[in-house]
Amino acid sequence: MKKLQFVIIALITTTFFISCQDSKIINKAEDLGHYAFNILKKLDDIPKEEFLNHLFTIEEIKVFAEKYKDSMPERAYESFEKLKKEKYEGTIFGEYEELKKRGEKYTIVWSEIEYSNFTFKKQTQGGLAGIKGVLSFKHKDTLYTVRASALEDGTSYIPLIIRRLNKD
Repeated sequence: MKKLQFVIIALITTTFFISCQDSKIINKAEDLGHYAFNILKKLDDIPKEEFLNHLFTIEEIKVFAEKYKDSMPERAYESFEKLKKEKYEGTIFGEYEELKKRGEKYTIVWSEIEYSNFTFKKQTQGGLAGIKGVLSFKHKDTLYTVRASALEDGTSYIPLIIRRLNKD
């Protein structure tokens, strides 16, 4: 009976994990800008944990590393494996806090921002492919930028980070 309960819980957890992961999948590199913009648009109302869940979580990083273990450089795999949850989430939460702080400094009402542009470059670093881009948006006729990055997962992209709010 306990084994059956374990199997059911494992199936539910796996299904939940997969469904959460699928919602972050970005099919085209240029769509990362709109994905990041939609997160920023809700920044006044979302807690840091929800911000994190819109990005690549530590659990998803570990699954990604296992999936591509044989095709990625050993050094990259070891980096993923050594990555600690507290450090990784601390980095993401720090970027979240910095976005909020700079948004307050510039008196940005996040729900009122308007999409302007997204430019990006595909890059390969340490044997891993991805994209790094700059999202431009307006608030009250002032242009702002943030940086957004995503990791390539075959034919799709998984968002890694949104950071560095600047006024242009």
